[in-house]
Amino acid sequence: MGQLMSPNHMPIVGLLETIPATALVSDWTQHANGKLEPEYAGGSTVHWDDQTPGVYTKQIAVDEDGGQWLLSACTFIDTSVDALEDDDS
Repeated sequence: MGQLMSPNHMPIVGLLETIPATALVSDWTQHANGKLEPEYAGGSTVHWDDQTPGVYTKQIAVDEDGGQWLLSACTFIDTSVDALEDDDS
């Protein structure tokens, strides 16, 4: 077990993922050119069961300030009991 840290020494708190949602629409306008424009209702229905890892070529880690980092750029710090005991010797 351990903690992942960003290159700027902030704890990593999550991974960037893709979660589909349906944006709620309250009304529509059709312009003279035929273009349809939604009036957003200010909410979304999130489809949690369809959550997938990001569509990126590499995993993106997110630090507690919202900074985004390649997972490979982050540093793992072992916080297991065995690792902590080894540090004390």
